[in-house]
Parts: sequence; structure tokens; C-alpha cells
Amino acid sequence: MIYPKFLNSDSCIGVSAVSMGVLDKKDSYIKSRSNIEKYFKVVEDNNVMKSGVASNSGYNRAMEFNRLISDNNIDMILSASGGEVLIDMLPYIDTTNIINNPKWVEGYSDPSSLLYLITCKCDIATIYGSNAGSFDMDVLYSSLKYNIDLLKGIIKIQNSYSKYESFGSDRDISGSYNLNHNVKWISNKNNINISGRLIGGCIDALNDIVGSYFDYTDEFIKKYYDDGFIWYFDIYSMSSIQLYRTLFHMKYTGWFKNCKCFIFGRVLIENNEFISYKDAIEMALGDIPYIMDADIGHTKPSMTLINGSYATIKYKDNKGSIEMKLK
Repeated sequence: MIYPKFLNSDSCIGVSAVSMGVLDKKDSYIKSRSNIEKYFKVVEDNNVMKSGVASNSGYNRAMEFNRLISDNNIDMILSASGGEVLIDMLPYIDTTNIINNPKWVEGYSDPSSLLYLITCKCDIATIYGSNAGSFDMDVLYSSLKYNIDLLKGIIKIQNSYSKYESFGSDRDISGSYNLNHNVKWISNKNNINISGRLIGGCIDALNDIVGSYFDYTDEFIKKYYDDGFIWYFDIYSMSSIQLYRTLFHMKYTGWFKNCKCFIFGRVLIENNEFISYKDAIEMALGDIPYIMDADIGHTKPSMTLINGSYATIKYKDNKGSIEMKLK
């Protein structure tokens, strides 16, 4: 596994609108960028300050991303925002260019399929953590400070948080999280202490590439098979029935060979009309150890995860931790 060079105060982050732009949330983004600039230099591609379901055509977004990869003055790439249609830029991504210029690429939500392609095809670690508009508060919460530290190469054990913010919660003028619910990790096992190669992302986005031209899961699994795998999934708005069908499809497409454990984030927008999310997971995956309602993805605060790292997951009494090693 290739781990790109970490950043320092002279490093420059290239913000790329690989999915949506930020114009509809311009003030929030500007505040976020100002916070990032306390630690690193920042430049933007030509699509960042745009609106709409996509910041530009798939071809144009890919060309902007490829340009940032080639630019020796750019040390990492951070996605501007989430979105819905990142997948249409994947045919134009220059993976040879990425292999020749390995850099950290970070994002979350719709950028998952881009991160996944880079890790599985190019054998380069990527970061599932934040988008460029995520740092929009007067004083950064500890999870966001961890993300900044990780970019500097400071990687510590991440423990489950005590409280989280529910969907639709109003924040105060400082932008701080509205922590109004107790965190409670749930598992089908009393205790978990499992290590393996960490891989995953937003399942709403990854669902679209299963079995496609952009699916290099089999190559990734063959290379790291002896390590075993820990799969993490962030669920944005996928219904429980969709989750069952997606996990079933992934399993029988070969994604979960030698899987040791699954970890699911809290669902942001729930739709469990027919079955519960717990039932969907157990119906699809059987007795494999799993954790759900973890601090991953769309509900905040959330952990910062490195695709391709060697991770240890621990769980007991509705709490847990994730430790990542770069080996």
C-alpha cells in the first residue's frame, strides 16, 4: 500500500469540485476555507464556486482533478462538497497519472467512488473524512482537529464520542455541532477485537460501481487477502430494504471474501418501513461480527478513516475504538 506524503505548514491543498460546487453554501465554505488556511495553503479548481447538481460536466470535473494531480505545487486534493453524480467523471480519471503522482485525496459522501477507485486500482491510500466545507465553525470540534492532525501524519486511536447531532438539528451562530443524542454503538457480539485491512465509504455511492468497469475490489482483495478485511459503510439515505439488497449484491459479487468485521455509521435519513436496518444487516451478512451506529460519515461528529490502512477495531459495552497503522 502506498501512503502519500503528509503535509506541513508549507503544503498546499487543492480543493476540487469532483461532484457539486459550493456556491449554494458560499458563506459556510468561505468560513471553512479560512479555518483550513490556518494550517495549510489552499487553492481551488475552476469549478468550486459553482452551483447545480454537478459543478460541471463529468469530463470537465475529471480534467480539473487530473490537473491538480499533475501539479507539483499541490500536495493533496480535498473534495469541495458531496453531491449525487460523481460517477460520471470516473471514465476520464487518469489513473496512470495518479500512480505516478501519489497524493492524499480526501472527501466523504459522493466522492466515495473516486476514493475507492484510487485505493483499489492504484494501491494508494485515501482518506474518508471531510469535505472542504466541513470546517465551518468558530472553534473546530475535536473530530475536525483530528482530521487536520492526520493530514500532518499524527494518527492516534479514535474512540467513540459521547454524543452526536441528529439530522436536521440547528446549530448556533458559531457553527458548533448540536450534540443532542447519546452515542451508542450496537453489535451482534459482546466483545470485538479484530484487525484487518480497512476499506469502504458511503454505500449509497459505492452501490453504483459494484460489478462495473470501475470495480477493482477483486484485485484489492487478492493483494491483501492474508490480512483479512474490515469493511466500513456510511449510510446517507439508503432505505433498510435497499441496504439489504445492496449488501446481498456485494456479497455475491465477491466483495466480502475473508471479511472479519463490518462497521456501519448511523443512518442520516432513515427509511425502515419494511424491516429494521439491524435486520437488513443480519439477513444479508449472517453471523459475521458487525458494529452499527458508529461515528462514521454523515452524522456528526465522525471519525477520519484511511482506506487501505491496517486497522484494529475494538468494541465493548456500546463503545469502541479504531486504530489505524500504515503498513
